[in-house]
Amino acid sequence: MSDLKAWCTRRLREAKLLGQKDDAWSRHGSTLYLWREASVAEKTDYTLNQQGTPLRFAKYPDDDHPSRYA
Repeated sequence: MSDLKAWCTRRLREAKLLGQKDDAWSRHGSTLYLWREASVAEKTDYTLNQQGTPLRFAKYPDDDHPSRYA
């Protein structure tokens, strides 16, 4: 998880979507095992549609709304 966060942070900064002092991540992370397709769908919906107001730099291709991807 640490490696993934580090690489993603680098790419966000390279794309100028995250400032050098900005923090993109919460501490730690959850470890959930998603054994059923319904569980994957539920967590995908949570990730895409239930995170509150989109970040100022969030961009979605062809559409402003993330629910398109659910």
